[in-house]
Amino acid sequence: MMDYFLITLSAVLIACQNAFNKLYQKNTQKGIRSTLIYPAIVSVFSVVLFLAMNGFSLKFGLFSFIVALIVSANSVWMMVINIFAFKEGSVSVCTMFMMLGGMLLPYLYGILFLSEEVTVTRIVGVLVLVGALVLSSFAQSGNEGEKKNSKKFYVYCLIMFVCNGFAGAISKFHQVRSTALPTFDYLVWVYALRCVFAFIVFAIVTLVLKRRAERASEELTPMFADRKRGTLAVIFSVGFAVTSGLGYFLQLIVAKTLDASLLFPFVTGGTIIFSTLMARIAFKEKISVKMWIALAIMLSGTILFVF
Repeated sequence: MMDYFLITLSAVLIACQNAFNKLYQKNTQKGIRSTLIYPAIVSVFSVVLFLAMNGFSLKFGLFSFIVALIVSANSVWMMVINIFAFKEGSVSVCTMFMMLGGMLLPYLYGILFLSEEVTVTRIVGVLVLVGALVLSSFAQSGNEGEKKNSKKFYVYCLIMFVCNGFAGAISKFHQVRSTALPTFDYLVWVYALRCVFAFIVFAIVTLVLKRRAERASEELTPMFADRKRGTLAVIFSVGFAVTSGLGYFLQLIVAKTLDASLLFPFVTGGTIIFSTLMARIAFKEKISVKMWIALAIMLSGTILFVF
């Protein structure tokens, strides 16, 4: 039961992470540069957090370093694709594809490559969660009145589906290997490398925008309009770093003992439930009847994984 408690806590922390992400987007200046600098700032605080929790010591292992390199590059790549996808179509539909990938691909990885047990309740649970995700996506899309999705948008969604699923599968792959570094050391490398990749992307985009501004005889728009917005950006980044880092840490701990075909669907269902409830409580967002039905279905699907 301790494993279920930890993954439930992980889902709550990820929901808090989403809340800090929303606060950042609402209270800082909108623009691609402020969006791109966010994961870089978060990664800096995450490195400090896990270094401190590890007693400011750091081990090196070639296997874990290579996995951390792949995970970090994948994370930043997803961030870039996310930006393009949101410009082309529905945020809720893109999120649905991403969550489905994060649930289904690790589920299949556990069954096909780790010989995890296939049970009727888990299969039914996955099907129920998929149905609830699709229903919740259409419910949110209807509320937002979003524009029609382009063909290019669905290409981006497919990429997000694969990348998010790959992230879960490779995390499980790392955690079950005897040559893997301890979790704290691994996380320091993940966030340190993610920070490097994120700053590289930010620097490239800034350089391109600066040259465009020079050609137009204009000044580059600042990332944050004033000091207050800059301070809020740091506060929300710290909040995101703590909740996201600890949520991911708990998933990695549980991944050592819990089947991937159970862990990731459970976390997916729990995250959406807690995120929606938090949006209702903290941000006073309205929840449609369709969304309440989707949440009820999602809860029942998540519970099936306990049996």
